[in-house]
Amino acid sequence: MSILILSAETGRGHVSVMRALAEQFEESGYTDCICIPDFYESMLPSNKILSDFYNYLLASSTSLCEKYVQFTTLTRPDMNEVIYRLTRKHYVEILSSHPIEAVISTATAINYGLIRTLAEEGLADKIPFYIVVTDPYDPIAPGFDVPGATKYFCANDTVRRVLADSGIDERRVAVSGYPVSGRFCQEGEEVNRPEVYAKLGLNPDRQVVLLNSGSKGDISTINLLNQFLSSDIDANLIMLCGTNKSLFRLARLHAKRSSRTNLQILPFYESMDELLSISDVYITKAGANSFYEALSSGVPLLINATEGYLYQERGIAGLLHDIEADRLLVEHIEDFTGALKELLTDEGRLYFKKHLQRLDVHNGAPTIVNTILADLQSR
Repeated sequence: MSILILSAETGRGHVSVMRALAEQFEESGYTDCICIPDFYESMLPSNKILSDFYNYLLASSTSLCEKYVQFTTLTRPDMNEVIYRLTRKHYVEILSSHPIEAVISTATAINYGLIRTLAEEGLADKIPFYIVVTDPYDPIAPGFDVPGATKYFCANDTVRRVLADSGIDERRVAVSGYPVSGRFCQEGEEVNRPEVYAKLGLNPDRQVVLLNSGSKGDISTINLLNQFLSSDIDANLIMLCGTNKSLFRLARLHAKRSSRTNLQILPFYESMDELLSISDVYITKAGANSFYEALSSGVPLLINATEGYLYQERGIAGLLHDIEADRLLVEHIEDFTGALKELLTDEGRLYFKKHLQRLDVHNGAPTIVNTILADLQSR
């Protein structure tokens, strides 16, 4: 019997959570997980096109990407009858192709179809279905809020209330914490810092600033690079350009034209835990995965909101305001250098630790996995 974990390749957070859960299942002694990261895209050619379009918007226009999610919130294509009829055979096929013990979803657009197919095939009582909500703010992306799953796991009370307001039975909602790979947890195995410095060609006597443009490489991040290059901040800089080759080439050109040393412009980088382990400040968009990986690593971070927010990320402003950590949010490009300088000081790091500890951050993967395994054992 297998546990099926289904996801989608829109952005990167859904798949990262899927992998964190699979890793945790293996650590817990359950080695028969089947992970399908592109399940949503594999069902229809149009799904693949829409997913690629979303990822293109992530790289090119935050405001248009937000409009895209707003549109899906209003129209709910995941609950469209025609789309369900076109995709139903894929749900039936995946449920019958393996001896399935449970199904877990870390995606949005597949949940309605799975819940409905399980019910219509008489499998709802035989195969439990768990939804792991990968959005930790209010609002959440549409698709997590579909009634009928066995249990819903979410990062915090804010999302629990959002689900309850959407009609989800609160008895089925568990506040688990946000699931990240154990590699990012502070109690995990330490990385050889001198080795990483040497591999990247960085000055070990300088602080390290890690600038992340997101997995798809938001082109607007070039503006933050230029702000850094024109500042008097004496620190190493690592810039991650994701899979955006145009951003990578442009960033390298700007770096080459500057008189700066100790710069590393990198494409998509798998070992984020390695980079975070040597970083003094991490600059990232408001994406849940990056946010919680940084918090789990204990690295002070600045949230880059200079181009606005995605629909499902706008709630981070309220979250930081509630814990009186507004200084960690950069909404105007002209405030970036000053905010970075402040966070590189001892006082800035203390500010970060003092306020962020109010979030009670812990890795949700063990709670989710232990809950599911206990549930299965009791059946």
